Amino acid sequence: MQTWGVHSRDPAGLGLRGLVSLVMTLGMALVSAALHAPSLAWITTAVLIAAVAGLSPATPVLALAVLGLGAAAAWLTCAIGARRAGLPYHLRDMVTAPAYWSLLSLAFVHAVWRLIREPFAWDKTRHTADPEAVVDTSSTADSGRQAA
Repeated sequence: MQTWGVHSRDPAGLGLRGLVSLVMTLGMALVSAALHAPSLAWITTAVLIAAVAGLSPATPVLALAVLGLGAAAAWLTCAIGARRAGLPYHLRDMVTAPAYWSLLSLAFVHAVWRLIREPFAWDKTRHTADPEAVVDTSSTADSGRQAA
């Protein structure tokens, strides 16, 4: 949201292509994070109420098709990304993905709250150093002194 706020201060400065790119990537990611859990809760509630009442859900087939295609596209892109990264991607990952996507709605609410209450604070994830990426800087410091 902070990135959106910074880059959308001067939308004309982005140009049409840049503005469309910003809206289609970052903007839609924010919208989907905000709407996933409420949408999933609404669909689940509608199906459960219909099942208890002994009716078929009043959900249009086209809407379910779009939902199914969206989930399939997300699973496919996750599988491709995992394969490129050399990571396993199993059926369990696919089944739990909608729950993870719903958690993005909680993160969205938290981000809105933090943006309102502390607009200049930024939650950062602590990372540990990668043991394989530790670089010995003593040899570069010595070569810099020798060149001077």
